[in-house]
Amino acid sequence: MMHCFKEVVRTEGLLGLYKGALSPLVGAMAHNGNVFFSFSMAKKAVGAVTGTDELTVAQTTAAGSLAAITICAVEVPVDLFKIKLQGQGAQVRGMPPGQSWVG
Repeated sequence: MMHCFKEVVRTEGLLGLYKGALSPLVGAMAHNGNVFFSFSMAKKAVGAVTGTDELTVAQTTAAGSLAAITICAVEVPVDLFKIKLQGQGAQVRGMPPGQSWVG
């Protein structure tokens, strides 16, 4: 592993260690934003139904469950699309169908 580290730094410089990091960071930002927004909206909805601003543990759990449904509905199709694109890239490089290792 040290050889790989040294080789990347030698050939591409220190910034080479972060090559390709932007897209996962943007994805993580979108995911975290979705999580916080969905949970906040779900807590407001549960509070409106129960008529209180201070939620119990059970109500907070219900809000978390509602948020999880929303998060899955938004993020699963995006992840599926990403995985299918990665699989197509592997087939273009000559890998057999069903083997989607992108290296």
